[in-house]
Amino acid sequence: MASGLDWRMEDRRRTATWIVSTALMIIISGCATSRRPFPEQQKSLGTLNGYEPQIRIWGDRTLEPADDGAALMQRQVSSSVPEQFKKAQAFLAVSGGSQNGAFGAGLLNGWTQEGSRPEFRIVTGISTGSIIAPFAFMGPEYDEPLKLLFTQYSTKDVISKRLVKALFGGASLTDSTPLLELIAQYIDDDMIDAMAGEYAKGRRLYIGTTNLDAQRPVVWDVGKIAASDAPDKANLIHRIILASSSVPAAFPPVMFDVSKDGVEYDELHVDGGISYQLFINPSSVSVRKFMEKAGFTGAGTVYVIRNNHRSSAWEPVKKSGIAISSAALSGLTKNQGNSDQYIIYLQAQMDEMEFKAARITETFPNEPDEAFDPDYMNDMFEQAYEKARQGYPWSDIPL
Repeated sequence: MASGLDWRMEDRRRTATWIVSTALMIIISGCATSRRPFPEQQKSLGTLNGYEPQIRIWGDRTLEPADDGAALMQRQVSSSVPEQFKKAQAFLAVSGGSQNGAFGAGLLNGWTQEGSRPEFRIVTGISTGSIIAPFAFMGPEYDEPLKLLFTQYSTKDVISKRLVKALFGGASLTDSTPLLELIAQYIDDDMIDAMAGEYAKGRRLYIGTTNLDAQRPVVWDVGKIAASDAPDKANLIHRIILASSSVPAAFPPVMFDVSKDGVEYDELHVDGGISYQLFINPSSVSVRKFMEKAGFTGAGTVYVIRNNHRSSAWEPVKKSGIAISSAALSGLTKNQGNSDQYIIYLQAQMDEMEFKAARITETFPNEPDEAFDPDYMNDMFEQAYEKARQGYPWSDIPL
């Protein structure tokens, strides 16, 4: 986005990502699963069978506004909602944060009740934000299932432990099948069909993962996938969201079968937060320039929801590989999120767009007792809900 600053931050991000990724891979090394790793990860992405290559791109490429993408959006809006061209558009980026995603869920629910929640032209999500993003994209009709996802379930409903297997060469400490099942339960075929309908109106839903082999971000065009005729599109969308939410070592990576020049390969994808915590448009494309190419005249507003606390809690780290890597990863993603937010802010300033940020500022009487503590999440949801219902005090500078 912002030339020199963008690349300096990118260099730091790649270095930190490499350090943490390497440490995590050492910890989980020994996995006996056979693989066919993609050999050209630094140059191109493989193609998923049954899909156009355009369903995803590298998220760290700096590109000029994509004429093809802008032209397609213009055609879609012209044929469905042409009045939107003269209206200022809203854009939303939702960060990771694990169970703190209850904050974003509560904010969106309360915002609906307050009455000023806009329809977003583009919604993006990373990690926990990838679970929230589809519901934010689809609008108030989907507030209740979003609330249930972040208030009704505990750790045992999301993950199952497999410590013994991990110690003998498994790829993670847990099995994320329960989370995949929850994602599939709530983002069902009807919702995916509705996503396709919104994509046809020129709206976009992007989710970020990290290609672990390449150690690079990948941005998936989920609306385009939903609008495809591929028979397994629901399963692909569920697995993309699972991959974006899969913290390395704690959760197993998600494998995607791809091909290149008729040869079959596979890719391993993990938490998108390893690469980015926040983004608006793929590949550092100026939102304003893209929207102008698509025929829009209003500047619009960029909203950022950060599902983590403003200040870091002091917590001594145990001298174990998992504890050290977990603390390092937590610090990396939190500080990286600060950089990502400033990049979005600076780009909004350059584009003369409004910037609005929300972040957890409240303190809670009790610390969570588990990875996904329903009492803690309910408290967080309700506080965010009430604050938004009364008119959320969005910050016009990064938080």
